[in-house]
Amino acid sequence: MTLITCPDCKTKISDSAISCIECYRPMESESVSVNAQMHALPPSLGFNDASATCLRKYFDFTGRAGRSEYWYFYLFIALLSNVVAFIGFWPLNIITLLVCFIPILSAGTRRLHDTNKSGWRQLWILTGIGFFFVLYWLIIKGDTVKNSYDLN
Repeated sequence: MTLITCPDCKTKISDSAISCIECYRPMESESVSVNAQMHALPPSLGFNDASATCLRKYFDFTGRAGRSEYWYFYLFIALLSNVVAFIGFWPLNIITLLVCFIPILSAGTRRLHDTNKSGWRQLWILTGIGFFFVLYWLIIKGDTVKNSYDLN
């Protein structure tokens, strides 16, 4: 039997204990907590993978999207829009806008989920000043542990 130290009260307890006998803090093995954290993090994706993932998740408003997934997809949409605008055929511009609207909304929703915010907060952009809050949430690093928007 090996003894470990409780991180809160510094009491020596058995490594197989479920909770501390002094402060009743639940004990977790480090491997379990590291696995839970790693499972909760969305993967970091490159440009092609992010674009393919977001297009594959066209109508998927659940789960989380990391910063790389969202911003590479946003770059893909911006490049596509500029190429279509350069062509100069305005009906094609409208079609591109309509086709890209849902996936950028779903990617934004998943990105906000990564920061433990509701996807509905994207509507704050419509208020003007809310744009800065939404932009901040899209830029910041996501939660490193499971949050209320994880699938498991």
